[in-house]
Amino acid sequence: MYDFIIIGGGIVGMSTAMQLIQVYPDAKILLLEKR
Repeated sequence: MYDFIIIGGGIVGMSTAMQLIQVYPDAKILLLEKR
């Protein structure tokens, strides 16, 4: 189970993931990108 799921690995998705890692370092984050 993930704490956060981000859809889209563009600049906004990556920036969001980086911010979440800084605020919640122990969170499990899933980043989904369309192939």
